[in-house]
Amino acid sequence: MDRPDLRAEQKAERRERILASAREMIGSRGYESLTMRDLARAARVTVPTIYNLIGGKDAVLFAAVEEQTARFLQTIELGGRSSAASRALNLVDSCTREMLQMRKYYRSLLGILLLKRPARGMRDLVDHALIGEFEAALLEIREAGELAPWVEPATLARFLTSELEATSMRWAAGELESERLADAAGYGVGLMLLAATNGASHRELASRVVSAQRRIPSGRRPKSPVAEVVDAQA
Repeated sequence: MDRPDLRAEQKAERRERILASAREMIGSRGYESLTMRDLARAARVTVPTIYNLIGGKDAVLFAAVEEQTARFLQTIELGGRSSAASRALNLVDSCTREMLQMRKYYRSLLGILLLKRPARGMRDLVDHALIGEFEAALLEIREAGELAPWVEPATLARFLTSELEATSMRWAAGELESERLADAAGYGVGLMLLAATNGASHRELASRVVSAQRRIPSGRRPKSPVAEVVDAQA
């Protein structure tokens, strides 16, 4: 007789195989071209097994996004803490590194999140994760006494998330080169944080923004008045 724990392990292994195959196939051919039959063949399972373990096509995509998001949150690098603002900058770096490691998958996924109506739940999932991480970073900055007293962390976290996602969408649409993704994301998020910080956090953010701005080709992104002030202070 099979042990319950063994059966659970086998189900978990099959589920992971299905989701890994789904991510690979979405990256290579796009979500619309993904069929349950092809997915079953790639994952070495039957179509009924996919339905029993996860559900239909949309459920597979949601599960793939959910698992990848949870895995990403566990691997965010928090090292190199020059100031309290480092956590927010490391989050941006971790996001861009994650996207560049799985370029085809994330380009396809971001298009789905933007254009596919049933993707609202997935967008909410990703938004919730990023907002939570940015808010935690802002609370650390506040604890260090380097966040302006008027700032509401939860509100600013939403705007930081929107800025990061907008830059990611530009990259997914081919408007931003992969080698500029990290700089563009750090530039946008850093500019927003500069207005809300002081002390060591402000200095680290200013350094990051200036460095990113110098690496972003002129004409690709207009220099804002805030950025001109930062350059003048550097």
